Amino acid sequence: MTRTEFQAIVLAGGRGTRFQELTGERLKCLLPIGPFPMIFYPLHMLQRHDFQEIIVVVLESERSDIQQALERTPIKAKLDFVTLPSESNYGTAEALRAISDRIKCDLVLVSCDTITNIDLFTMLNHFRQNKASIVTQLFKGGLDADTIVPGPKAKHKQDRDLIGIQAGTQRLAFLASASDYEETLNLSYHLLRHYDHITMHSRLIDSHIYIINKWVIDYLKTQTQVFSVKGELVPKIVKKQMSRPQKNHENEKPFSVVNISQDDVFHHILQNDVDRKQHDLDQKITETSSFNESVNRNPFGDDVIRCYALKPQENRFGIRVNTTLSYCTINQKIFDLWPQLFANNAPPLESPQANIRSTQMTNCAVADYATVTEKTSLKNCVLGTNSTVNQKTRISNSVLMNGVIIEEGCVIENCVICDKAVVKKGCILKNCLVGPNHVVAENTNKEKVHLSNSDAYMEIE
Repeated sequence: MTRTEFQAIVLAGGRGTRFQELTGERLKCLLPIGPFPMIFYPLHMLQRHDFQEIIVVVLESERSDIQQALERTPIKAKLDFVTLPSESNYGTAEALRAISDRIKCDLVLVSCDTITNIDLFTMLNHFRQNKASIVTQLFKGGLDADTIVPGPKAKHKQDRDLIGIQAGTQRLAFLASASDYEETLNLSYHLLRHYDHITMHSRLIDSHIYIINKWVIDYLKTQTQVFSVKGELVPKIVKKQMSRPQKNHENEKPFSVVNISQDDVFHHILQNDVDRKQHDLDQKITETSSFNESVNRNPFGDDVIRCYALKPQENRFGIRVNTTLSYCTINQKIFDLWPQLFANNAPPLESPQANIRSTQMTNCAVADYATVTEKTSLKNCVLGTNSTVNQKTRISNSVLMNGVIIEEGCVIENCVICDKAVVKKGCILKNCLVGPNHVVAENTNKEKVHLSNSDAYMEIE
């Protein structure tokens, strides 16, 4: 892969609106997963696939904190931080529009909450070989099947997509949220005739890893009503696959940039000199071919726009960490997944910068400057930066985020303790969620509650 063939972009400006009970006012990309912040994992995936320069899109107010957090990780790639206004609430497509002047070629777009060990080269090769417009990778669901989420008992409804894939070609023929349909999904005759045979999937997960042709970004710049990449832009391009450029006059050639509106998707395809020359060459080859069967003359039919969804890769995993359920899942399973994420170059789960004096620790990830005193017992735990666990404390299957303080004599089981929370002496917490900056009073004994400073959340016993 040449350095100029693809640009890599990681979107990290989201505030995690689906799990604000964990983030508070902070960005989700800094939530600890294992010993590193969430954003480390997609950056490492790109670095592992030879990307030496990566654009990272962040909010202006959070840039310094994100830079400092990443300086303490094994990321060696050059990071180009591009900022959005701090008061903005940009959708993913809006963010791409805002930085579109920085996009010079085809791009690999990754969300900061995607954690996976997929082979990205498979996607890149598929994109090249099929002259694709968009390629996305799908994950298997079910990684969270046995996860018990701390806090009040609630039914965690998982968003599902309806994904239609053409048999054999992996063409993405249909994409929509399952919530848009009640009981019946009606597919148009035109769609079925165009793709012959479509397999519909409802349990595969869109990875939010996209390889996108440059012309799609040029087109997006004109589509100011499109706010989301996955929810709006990709479905829009998928639908456009069945479109054809319009002739304005009877004798006009069908594929000419002349007189095509700049709002028309084909205008932006034609503006790409490489695509135009390749299309002309393909047409000449087709016209002069000695084969009569159309399938042999053009494997893509008349499709100029081509989208693909690759099914889950064998022996690979992936998860989107965009809910409390998925956040708890990845931190509970990170110890088993660690070797798969890093192969032979796995960094230590316990930071050399941590102060660990306990001799009773099993399957623990400890970030920089965390302190674990003697006479403590920890099992299957994640400790964030600057967290402190004092003596005579037992903690299991729990996450302590950044700056958390656990005082003496506490027992904590299957809990998430958010940034800068304090658990006072003698507390017993089981299956609890403690919000950011909350102070749990001495000798508190609670189970399955959410303890928070926010009026938006109630304590439920």
